[in-house]
Amino acid sequence: MPEVFLVDEDGPIGKVSREEALQRARAAELDLVEVAPKERPPVCKIMDFGKYKYEMEKQQRKQRARNKGQDLKEIRLSLNISENDLLIKIRKTKEFLEKKHKVKITLRLKGREVVQYDAAKEMMDTYYNRLDGMAKVETPAKKLGRQWQMVILPDPDWSKKTATQVKNVEN
Repeated sequence: MPEVFLVDEDGPIGKVSREEALQRARAAELDLVEVAPKERPPVCKIMDFGKYKYEMEKQQRKQRARNKGQDLKEIRLSLNISENDLLIKIRKTKEFLEKKHKVKITLRLKGREVVQYDAAKEMMDTYYNRLDGMAKVETPAKKLGRQWQMVILPDPDWSKKTATQVKNVEN
């Protein structure tokens, strides 16, 4: 007669036969679940399996909801962008960063702009510097064909800095 190590709601019971474990589970109107099949003897637990599955799904939904805040947003620029349009793009990037989104900044080069390596690199650096320290660079600016890309993410220290600055202003 095979034995199992039995655990119930109150804690470990010890080694019992498989039939006795099933009888105890039926008496408690619960399920007998094998939680560690590779152990010798296998570990079985008396529990409500439906409730257990529900709790696990609930935990997974919470985890997905927490991870959803890390969406990747994209901001597209060009070398000939006007100052006002650039300010609007910077403001939108700051909104994304405040909502804890990653932001991919793409600078598209058209026609003969492709050879203006220095101007494109300077534009990407200027854009990043104008974010007032709200972001950290995850992927530095690099050329990919006819475009430059950089990925930034919210700087966790920035919110602490601003909270300290607000306190200092109030005092």
